[in-house]
Amino acid sequence: MRKSMTALAGTATAVAAAMGMMAGPASAAPASVQGEAAASADCGWYTDWTATGYYNHCGPTNVMIWVDRVNLAGYKDFEKCVKPGITRLGPWPDFKNAWYLGRTC
Repeated sequence: MRKSMTALAGTATAVAAAMGMMAGPASAAPASVQGEAAASADCGWYTDWTATGYYNHCGPTNVMIWVDRVNLAGYKDFEKCVKPGITRLGPWPDFKNAWYLGRTC
């Protein structure tokens, strides 16, 4: 029994190391908060479901998006140029969606 448990532990360690799961010294500089947040969020429109709508542009260039609003009290939908990363659009549910228009800006 002891040999099989030792072999199993050695095999698990080897598999974890091969999969990159073993912790080692970090050599890269930490990413910016904006970069980390953008990388962890899905691309495109999203909301935090409490108060704010966002658009996360995952590409390398500035692009035009269409921002869909509720259109109450004279507020209109509009186009907006966004940079790569997360752009805060405004209060949700007033800002209810946004999507890429297929062109740069």
